Amino acid sequence: MTSRPFDPESAALAWERLRLALVAAGLGTWHVDLRTGVATHDENFNRILGVGAIETTGSLDDPSFTQTHPDDRGRVSEAIATAIADRTEYNLEYRVIRRDGAIRWLRDRGRVILDDGGGVALFAAGALMDVTEQRRIEDSERMLAAVTQALATSASHDQMLAEIVAMLTPGFADACAIHLQDAAVTSPVAAGRDDVQPDERQATEVTHTGVPACTAHSMVLPLRAGGQVIGAIAFGSAGREFDAQDVALASELAGRIALSVDRARLFRDLQQANRVKDEFLATLSHELRTPLNAVLGWTRMLRSGLVPPERTASVLDTIERNAVAQGELVEELLDLSAITSGGLRLAVSRVDLRDLIGGAVETVRPAADAKTLVVGLTIDESVGEIAADPARLRQVLWNLLSNAVKFTPPGGHIDITVMEGAADVEITVRDRKSTRLNSSHVSESRMPSSA
Repeated sequence: MTSRPFDPESAALAWERLRLALVAAGLGTWHVDLRTGVATHDENFNRILGVGAIETTGSLDDPSFTQTHPDDRGRVSEAIATAIADRTEYNLEYRVIRRDGAIRWLRDRGRVILDDGGGVALFAAGALMDVTEQRRIEDSERMLAAVTQALATSASHDQMLAEIVAMLTPGFADACAIHLQDAAVTSPVAAGRDDVQPDERQATEVTHTGVPACTAHSMVLPLRAGGQVIGAIAFGSAGREFDAQDVALASELAGRIALSVDRARLFRDLQQANRVKDEFLATLSHELRTPLNAVLGWTRMLRSGLVPPERTASVLDTIERNAVAQGELVEELLDLSAITSGGLRLAVSRVDLRDLIGGAVETVRPAADAKTLVVGLTIDESVGEIAADPARLRQVLWNLLSNAVKFTPPGGHIDITVMEGAADVEITVRDRKSTRLNSSHVSESRMPSSA
Protein backbone atom coordinates (compact mmCIF):
# COMPACT_ATOMS: atom_id res chain seq x y z
CA MET A 1 0.00 0.00 0.00
CA THR A 2 1.49 3.35 -1.05
CA SER A 3 0.88 6.59 0.82
CA ARG A 4 -0.16 9.76 -0.97
CA PRO A 5 1.69 13.00 -0.29
CA PHE A 6 -0.06 15.67 1.77
CA ASP A 7 -2.06 18.00 -0.44
CA PRO A 8 -2.96 21.30 1.30
CA GLU A 9 -5.67 22.07 -1.24
CA SER A 10 -7.36 18.70 -0.75
CA ALA A 11 -7.17 19.07 3.02
CA ALA A 12 -8.68 22.54 2.82
CA LEU A 13 -11.45 21.24 0.56
CA ALA A 14 -12.19 18.36 2.93
CA TRP A 15 -12.34 20.74 5.88
CA GLU A 16 -14.68 23.06 3.99
CA ARG A 17 -16.95 20.12 3.18
CA LEU A 18 -16.97 19.12 6.85
CA ARG A 19 -17.73 22.69 7.91
CA LEU A 20 -20.65 22.93 5.48
CA ALA A 21 -21.98 19.57 6.66
CA LEU A 22 -21.84 20.74 10.27
CA VAL A 23 -23.65 23.97 9.37
CA ALA A 24 -26.34 22.03 7.50
CA ALA A 25 -26.80 19.69 10.45
CA GLY A 26 -26.90 22.58 12.91
CA LEU A 27 -23.91 21.17 14.79
CA GLY A 28 -21.17 23.11 16.51
CA THR A 29 -17.91 21.62 17.73
CA TRP A 30 -15.70 22.33 20.70
CA HIS A 31 -12.28 21.28 21.90
CA VAL A 32 -10.70 21.54 25.37
CA ASP A 33 -7.04 21.18 26.22
CA LEU A 34 -7.29 19.51 29.61
CA ARG A 35 -3.66 20.41 30.42
CA THR A 36 -4.24 24.19 30.10
CA GLY A 37 -8.02 24.43 30.55
CA VAL A 38 -8.33 26.40 27.30
CA ALA A 39 -11.47 25.66 25.30
CA THR A 40 -12.13 26.38 21.63
CA HIS A 41 -15.55 26.99 20.08
CA ASP A 42 -15.85 26.73 16.33
CA GLU A 43 -17.83 29.21 14.25
CA ASN A 44 -20.94 26.98 14.19
CA PHE A 45 -20.92 26.75 17.99
CA ASN A 46 -20.69 30.54 18.16
CA ARG A 47 -23.53 30.93 15.69
CA ILE A 48 -25.71 28.97 18.13
CA LEU A 49 -24.52 31.19 20.99
CA GLY A 50 -25.33 34.28 18.96
CA VAL A 51 -21.68 35.43 18.97
CA GLY A 52 -21.06 35.33 15.23
CA ALA A 53 -19.40 33.05 12.72
CA ILE A 54 -15.95 33.16 14.31
CA GLU A 55 -13.77 30.74 16.22
CA THR A 56 -13.08 31.73 19.84
CA THR A 57 -11.02 30.45 22.73
CA GLY A 58 -11.55 30.90 26.43
CA SER A 59 -11.76 29.26 29.84
CA LEU A 60 -14.50 26.87 30.93
CA ASP A 61 -14.54 28.78 34.21
CA ASP A 62 -15.54 32.00 32.43
CA PRO A 63 -19.35 32.35 32.34
CA SER A 64 -19.14 35.03 29.66
CA PHE A 65 -17.36 32.54 27.41
CA THR A 66 -19.48 29.45 28.00
CA GLN A 67 -22.75 31.44 28.39
CA THR A 68 -24.17 28.51 30.38
CA HIS A 69 -27.39 29.29 32.25
CA PRO A 70 -26.62 29.98 35.96
CA ASP A 71 -29.04 27.26 37.06
CA ASP A 72 -27.24 24.68 34.90
CA ARG A 73 -23.55 25.55 35.53
CA GLY A 74 -23.13 23.19 38.48
CA ARG A 75 -24.73 20.33 36.60
CA VAL A 76 -22.53 20.90 33.54
CA SER A 77 -19.32 21.15 35.60
CA GLU A 78 -20.18 17.95 37.46
CA ALA A 79 -20.86 16.07 34.20
CA ILE A 80 -17.52 17.22 32.71
CA ALA A 81 -15.58 16.26 35.86
CA THR A 82 -17.23 12.83 35.93
CA ALA A 83 -16.43 12.17 32.26
CA ILE A 84 -12.76 13.09 32.81
CA ALA A 85 -12.42 11.08 36.01
CA ASP A 86 -14.16 7.99 34.64
CA ARG A 87 -12.78 8.27 31.09
CA THR A 88 -16.34 8.07 29.81
CA GLU A 89 -18.37 9.89 27.21
CA TYR A 90 -19.96 13.22 28.04
CA ASN A 91 -23.68 13.52 27.18
CA LEU A 92 -25.89 16.28 28.55
CA GLU A 93 -28.68 18.75 27.77
CA TYR A 94 -28.43 22.20 29.29
CA ARG A 95 -29.35 25.83 28.69
CA VAL A 96 -27.30 28.77 27.48
CA ILE A 97 -28.14 32.47 27.47
CA ARG A 98 -27.39 34.04 24.12
CA ARG A 99 -26.01 37.53 23.72
CA ASP A 100 -29.50 38.75 22.75
CA GLY A 101 -30.92 37.36 26.03
CA ALA A 102 -32.69 34.38 24.46
CA ILE A 103 -32.48 31.09 26.36
CA ARG A 104 -31.67 28.06 24.22
CA TRP A 105 -31.37 24.36 25.01
CA LEU A 106 -28.29 22.49 23.76
CA ARG A 107 -27.64 18.77 23.43
CA ASP A 108 -23.91 18.32 23.98
CA ARG A 109 -21.92 15.11 23.42
CA GLY A 110 -18.17 14.57 23.70
CA ARG A 111 -15.41 12.24 24.76
CA VAL A 112 -12.04 12.36 26.52
CA ILE A 113 -8.86 11.71 24.49
CA LEU A 114 -6.09 9.93 26.42
CA ASP A 115 -2.34 9.73 25.85
CA ASP A 116 -0.78 6.73 24.15
CA GLY A 117 -0.50 4.92 27.45
CA GLY A 118 -4.15 5.51 28.24
CA GLY A 119 -3.43 6.93 31.64
CA VAL A 120 -3.50 10.69 31.13
CA ALA A 121 -6.46 12.67 29.80
CA LEU A 122 -5.11 15.14 27.27
CA PHE A 123 -8.06 16.59 25.44
CA ALA A 124 -11.83 16.54 25.30
CA ALA A 125 -13.76 17.15 22.09
CA GLY A 126 -17.35 17.03 21.09
CA ALA A 127 -20.26 18.46 19.17
CA LEU A 128 -23.54 20.04 20.15
CA MET A 129 -26.78 21.16 18.56
CA ASP A 130 -29.64 23.47 19.42
CA VAL A 131 -32.63 21.35 20.54
CA THR A 132 -34.77 24.22 21.84
CA GLU A 133 -37.62 23.64 19.39
CA GLN A 134 -37.57 19.89 19.92
CA ARG A 135 -37.75 20.35 23.69
CA ARG A 136 -40.46 22.93 23.24
CA ILE A 137 -42.57 20.49 21.26
CA GLU A 138 -41.97 17.76 23.83
CA ASP A 139 -42.78 20.13 26.71
CA SER A 140 -45.97 21.24 24.93
CA GLU A 141 -47.06 17.64 24.42
CA ARG A 142 -46.34 16.81 28.05
CA MET A 143 -48.23 19.90 29.19
CA LEU A 144 -51.25 19.08 27.02
CA ALA A 145 -51.24 15.50 28.31
CA ALA A 146 -51.02 16.65 31.94
CA VAL A 147 -53.82 19.19 31.49
CA THR A 148 -56.00 16.58 29.77
CA GLN A 149 -55.35 14.17 32.63
CA ALA A 150 -56.31 16.82 35.19
CA LEU A 151 -59.48 17.66 33.24
CA ALA A 152 -60.47 13.99 33.22
CA THR A 153 -59.64 13.00 36.80
CA SER A 154 -60.15 16.02 39.07
CA ALA A 155 -62.65 15.36 41.84
CA SER A 156 -64.45 18.70 41.55
CA HIS A 157 -64.94 21.55 39.13
CA ASP A 158 -63.08 24.12 41.26
CA GLN A 159 -60.26 21.67 42.00
CA MET A 160 -59.85 21.02 38.27
CA LEU A 161 -59.41 24.72 37.49
CA ALA A 162 -57.00 25.24 40.40
CA GLU A 163 -54.84 22.31 39.28
CA ILE A 164 -54.68 23.58 35.71
CA VAL A 165 -53.57 27.15 36.48
CA ALA A 166 -50.97 25.79 38.93
CA MET A 167 -49.77 23.36 36.26
CA LEU A 168 -49.26 26.12 33.69
CA THR A 169 -47.12 28.29 35.98
CA PRO A 170 -44.25 28.91 35.84
CA GLY A 171 -43.42 26.34 33.14
CA PHE A 172 -45.48 28.00 30.39
CA ALA A 173 -46.21 31.45 31.84
CA ASP A 174 -45.38 33.44 34.96
CA ALA A 175 -49.10 34.01 35.66
CA CYS A 176 -52.30 32.26 34.61
CA ALA A 177 -55.97 32.85 35.42
CA ILE A 178 -59.27 31.37 34.27
CA HIS A 179 -62.31 33.67 34.26
CA LEU A 180 -65.77 32.11 33.86
CA GLN A 181 -69.22 33.55 33.34
CA ASP A 182 -70.76 31.30 35.96
CA ALA A 183 -72.15 32.38 39.32
CA ALA A 184 -71.50 28.90 40.71
CA VAL A 185 -67.73 29.19 40.21
CA THR A 186 -65.46 31.55 42.10
CA SER A 187 -63.80 33.60 39.37
CA PRO A 188 -61.04 34.13 38.57
CA VAL A 189 -59.06 31.04 39.52
CA ALA A 190 -55.45 32.26 39.38
CA ALA A 191 -51.85 31.21 40.03
CA GLY A 192 -48.40 32.74 39.57
CA ARG A 193 -47.20 36.30 39.84
CA ASP A 194 -49.86 38.92 40.50
CA ASP A 195 -47.74 41.73 39.03
CA VAL A 196 -47.87 40.24 35.51
CA GLN A 197 -51.42 38.91 35.69
CA PRO A 198 -53.50 40.39 32.82
CA ASP A 199 -56.18 42.85 33.92
CA GLU A 200 -59.52 41.27 34.79
CA ARG A 201 -61.25 43.89 32.66
CA GLN A 202 -59.41 42.47 29.65
CA ALA A 203 -60.79 39.03 30.43
CA THR A 204 -64.30 40.48 30.70
CA GLU A 205 -63.93 42.24 27.34
CA VAL A 206 -62.58 39.11 25.64
CA THR A 207 -65.45 37.09 27.11
CA HIS A 208 -67.99 39.57 25.74
CA THR A 209 -66.41 40.03 22.30
CA GLY A 210 -64.83 36.60 21.77
CA VAL A 211 -61.75 38.32 20.27
CA PRO A 212 -58.30 37.33 21.68
CA ALA A 213 -56.11 40.08 23.15
CA CYS A 214 -52.39 39.24 22.80
CA THR A 215 -49.25 41.31 23.38
CA ALA A 216 -45.59 40.42 23.78
CA HIS A 217 -46.04 39.66 27.48
CA SER A 218 -49.74 38.75 27.83
CA MET A 219 -52.35 36.55 26.18
CA VAL A 220 -56.08 36.59 26.90
CA LEU A 221 -58.02 34.00 24.91
CA PRO A 222 -61.76 33.22 24.88
CA LEU A 223 -63.05 29.89 26.18
CA ARG A 224 -65.54 28.67 23.57
CA ALA A 225 -67.92 25.78 24.09
CA GLY A 226 -71.24 24.88 22.57
CA GLY A 227 -71.08 27.79 20.13
CA GLN A 228 -70.71 30.44 22.81
CA VAL A 229 -67.97 32.09 24.87
CA ILE A 230 -68.17 30.92 28.49
CA GLY A 231 -65.13 32.79 29.80
CA ALA A 232 -61.47 33.56 29.15
CA ILE A 233 -58.02 32.23 30.04
CA ALA A 234 -55.22 34.75 30.64
CA PHE A 235 -51.42 34.34 30.63
CA GLY A 236 -48.75 36.81 31.70
CA SER A 237 -44.96 36.76 31.26
CA ALA A 238 -42.38 38.78 33.16
CA GLY A 239 -39.38 37.88 30.99
CA ARG A 240 -39.60 36.15 27.65
CA GLU A 241 -41.99 37.30 24.96
CA PHE A 242 -44.84 35.13 23.75
CA ASP A 243 -44.61 34.09 20.11
CA ALA A 244 -46.89 32.43 17.56
CA GLN A 245 -46.15 28.96 18.94
CA ASP A 246 -47.14 30.10 22.43
CA VAL A 247 -50.41 31.49 21.08
CA ALA A 248 -51.08 28.20 19.27
CA LEU A 249 -50.43 26.17 22.44
CA ALA A 250 -52.54 28.53 24.55
CA SER A 251 -55.38 28.25 22.02
CA GLU A 252 -55.23 24.45 22.19
CA LEU A 253 -55.28 24.62 26.00
CA ALA A 254 -58.23 27.03 25.90
CA GLY A 255 -60.19 24.67 23.65
CA ARG A 256 -59.64 21.65 25.90
CA ILE A 257 -60.39 23.58 29.08
CA ALA A 258 -63.55 25.11 27.62
CA LEU A 259 -64.85 21.71 26.50
CA SER A 260 -64.23 20.20 29.92
CA VAL A 261 -65.78 23.16 31.76
CA ASP A 262 -68.84 22.99 29.52
CA ARG A 263 -69.22 19.25 30.19
CA ALA A 264 -68.86 19.83 33.93
CA ARG A 265 -71.52 22.54 33.82
CA LEU A 266 -73.89 20.33 31.83
CA PHE A 267 -73.34 17.50 34.31
CA ARG A 268 -73.96 19.86 37.22
CA ASP A 269 -77.16 21.19 35.58
CA LEU A 270 -78.32 17.61 34.98
CA GLN A 271 -77.72 16.74 38.63
CA GLN A 272 -79.60 19.86 39.71
CA ALA A 273 -82.49 18.99 37.41
CA ASN A 274 -82.65 15.47 38.86
CA ARG A 275 -82.62 16.85 42.41
CA VAL A 276 -85.42 19.28 41.58
CA LYS A 277 -87.41 16.49 39.96
CA ASP A 278 -86.95 14.18 42.96
CA GLU A 279 -87.90 16.91 45.41
CA PHE A 280 -90.90 17.83 43.27
CA LEU A 281 -92.14 14.25 43.07
CA ALA A 282 -91.58 13.66 46.79
CA THR A 283 -93.59 16.75 47.66
CA LEU A 284 -96.28 16.05 45.11
CA SER A 285 -96.71 12.43 46.21
CA HIS A 286 -97.39 13.68 49.73
CA GLU A 287 -99.86 16.28 48.46
CA LEU A 288 -101.66 13.79 46.23
CA ARG A 289 -102.64 11.77 49.28
CA THR A 290 -104.35 14.69 51.06
CA PRO A 291 -107.27 15.28 48.62
CA LEU A 292 -107.48 11.54 47.93
CA ASN A 293 -107.86 10.79 51.64
CA ALA A 294 -110.61 13.41 51.85
CA VAL A 295 -112.48 11.94 48.88
CA LEU A 296 -112.21 8.38 50.21
CA GLY A 297 -112.97 9.40 53.78
CA TRP A 298 -116.15 11.35 53.03
CA THR A 299 -117.30 8.76 50.48
CA ARG A 300 -117.04 5.97 53.06
CA MET A 301 -118.85 8.07 55.66
CA LEU A 302 -121.66 8.73 53.19
CA ARG A 303 -121.97 5.02 52.40
CA SER A 304 -121.99 4.07 56.03
CA GLY A 305 -124.73 6.60 56.82
CA LEU A 306 -122.59 8.56 59.29
CA VAL A 307 -123.30 11.88 57.57
CA PRO A 308 -126.53 13.66 58.58
CA PRO A 309 -128.87 14.35 55.64
CA GLU A 310 -128.57 18.11 56.09
CA ARG A 311 -124.75 17.89 55.59
CA THR A 312 -124.87 15.69 52.48
CA ALA A 313 -124.72 18.59 50.03
CA SER A 314 -121.80 20.16 51.89
CA VAL A 315 -119.94 16.86 51.96
CA LEU A 316 -120.48 16.35 48.22
CA ASP A 317 -119.09 19.84 47.61
CA THR A 318 -116.01 18.89 49.63
CA ILE A 319 -115.57 15.68 47.63
CA GLU A 320 -115.90 17.53 44.33
CA ARG A 321 -113.53 20.31 45.41
CA ASN A 322 -110.85 17.80 46.41
CA ALA A 323 -111.32 15.78 43.24
CA VAL A 324 -110.77 18.94 41.18
CA ALA A 325 -107.71 19.80 43.27
CA GLN A 326 -106.32 16.31 42.70
CA GLY A 327 -106.82 16.71 38.97
CA GLU A 328 -104.81 19.94 39.05
CA LEU A 329 -102.02 18.16 40.88
CA VAL A 330 -101.99 15.37 38.30
CA GLU A 331 -101.74 17.93 35.48
CA GLU A 332 -98.84 19.56 37.29
CA LEU A 333 -97.16 16.19 37.65
CA LEU A 334 -97.43 15.61 33.91
CA ASP A 335 -95.85 18.99 33.15
CA LEU A 336 -92.31 17.63 32.90
CA SER A 337 -90.90 20.96 31.71
CA ALA A 338 -91.81 22.55 35.04
CA ILE A 339 -90.27 19.62 36.91
CA THR A 340 -86.92 19.68 35.13
CA SER A 341 -86.56 23.46 35.14
CA GLY A 342 -87.56 23.82 38.76
CA GLY A 343 -89.84 26.67 37.77
CA LEU A 344 -92.80 27.68 39.91
CA ARG A 345 -95.69 29.29 38.08
CA LEU A 346 -98.09 31.37 40.15
CA ALA A 347 -101.65 31.94 38.96
CA VAL A 348 -102.54 34.91 41.19
CA SER A 349 -106.20 35.74 41.59
CA ARG A 350 -108.65 37.09 44.15
CA VAL A 351 -108.95 34.55 46.97
CA ASP A 352 -111.51 34.40 49.79
CA LEU A 353 -109.42 33.17 52.71
CA ARG A 354 -112.45 32.10 54.70
CA ASP A 355 -113.70 29.79 51.95
CA LEU A 356 -110.22 28.43 51.10
CA ILE A 357 -109.22 27.70 54.72
CA GLY A 358 -112.63 26.22 55.52
CA GLY A 359 -112.32 23.87 52.54
CA ALA A 360 -108.82 22.80 53.66
CA VAL A 361 -110.15 22.00 57.15
CA GLU A 362 -112.94 19.90 55.66
CA THR A 363 -110.35 18.03 53.59
CA VAL A 364 -108.56 16.72 56.68
CA ARG A 365 -111.72 16.34 58.79
CA PRO A 366 -112.21 12.57 58.08
CA ALA A 367 -108.63 11.81 59.14
CA ALA A 368 -109.05 13.99 62.25
CA ASP A 369 -112.34 12.30 63.17
CA ALA A 370 -110.68 8.89 62.80
CA LYS A 371 -108.21 9.92 65.55
CA THR A 372 -110.97 11.65 67.58
CA LEU A 373 -109.21 14.97 67.17
CA VAL A 374 -111.09 18.18 67.80
CA VAL A 375 -110.35 20.73 65.07
CA GLY A 376 -111.14 24.36 65.83
CA LEU A 377 -111.04 27.23 63.33
CA THR A 378 -110.94 30.90 64.29
CA ILE A 379 -110.80 33.59 61.61
CA ASP A 380 -110.52 37.27 62.53
CA GLU A 381 -113.48 39.27 61.26
CA SER A 382 -111.16 41.74 59.49
CA VAL A 383 -109.70 39.01 57.29
CA GLY A 384 -111.22 39.05 53.82
CA GLU A 385 -109.85 38.60 50.33
CA ILE A 386 -106.21 38.64 49.28
CA ALA A 387 -104.25 38.33 46.03
CA ALA A 388 -102.74 34.83 45.95
CA ASP A 389 -102.41 31.62 43.99
CA PRO A 390 -105.24 29.53 45.47
CA ALA A 391 -103.71 26.20 44.42
CA ARG A 392 -100.32 26.96 46.02
CA LEU A 393 -101.90 28.41 49.16
CA ARG A 394 -104.16 25.36 49.45
CA GLN A 395 -101.07 23.09 49.19
CA VAL A 396 -99.41 24.95 52.06
CA LEU A 397 -102.51 24.61 54.22
CA TRP A 398 -102.85 20.91 53.41
CA ASN A 399 -99.25 20.32 54.49
CA LEU A 400 -99.75 22.18 57.77
CA LEU A 401 -103.03 20.48 58.60
CA SER A 402 -102.05 16.96 57.52
CA ASN A 403 -98.87 17.19 59.63
CA ALA A 404 -100.91 18.39 62.59
CA VAL A 405 -103.30 15.45 62.24
CA LYS A 406 -100.40 13.03 61.80
CA PHE A 407 -98.43 14.14 64.87
CA THR A 408 -101.19 15.07 67.32
CA PRO A 409 -102.03 12.21 69.73
CA PRO A 410 -105.56 10.74 69.56
CA GLY A 411 -108.11 12.81 71.47
CA GLY A 412 -106.05 15.98 71.09
CA HIS A 413 -107.02 19.40 69.86
CA ILE A 414 -105.89 21.24 66.75
CA ASP A 415 -106.50 24.98 66.56
CA ILE A 416 -106.28 27.02 63.38
CA THR A 417 -106.26 30.79 63.72
CA VAL A 418 -106.20 33.40 61.00
CA MET A 419 -105.31 36.96 61.99
CA GLU A 420 -104.58 40.12 60.08
CA GLY A 421 -101.31 41.81 60.98
CA ALA A 422 -99.81 45.16 60.14
CA ALA A 423 -98.20 43.94 56.92
CA ASP A 424 -99.45 40.40 56.32
CA VAL A 425 -101.94 37.71 57.21
CA GLU A 426 -100.78 35.04 59.65
CA ILE A 427 -102.15 31.52 59.50
CA THR A 428 -101.21 29.40 62.53
CA VAL A 429 -101.73 25.71 63.24
CA ARG A 430 -101.05 24.46 66.77
CA ASP A 431 -102.13 21.80 69.25
CA ARG A 432 -103.06 22.59 72.82
CA LYS A 433 -100.58 20.24 74.42
CA SER A 434 -97.37 21.66 72.90
CA THR A 435 -95.93 24.77 71.32
CA ARG A 436 -96.74 25.88 67.85
CA LEU A 437 -96.24 23.17 65.25
CA ASN A 438 -95.88 25.29 62.18
CA SER A 439 -97.01 28.54 60.63
CA SER A 440 -97.21 30.27 57.30
CA HIS A 441 -97.15 33.99 56.53
CA VAL A 442 -98.91 35.37 53.51
CA SER A 443 -96.98 38.43 52.36
CA GLU A 444 -98.77 41.69 51.86
CA SER A 445 -100.40 41.52 48.45
CA ARG A 446 -104.05 42.13 49.16
CA MET A 447 -106.39 43.25 46.48
CA PRO A 448 -108.68 46.21 47.12
CA SER A 449 -112.32 45.34 47.51
CA SER A 450 -113.06 47.19 44.30
CA ALA A 451 -110.67 45.03 42.25
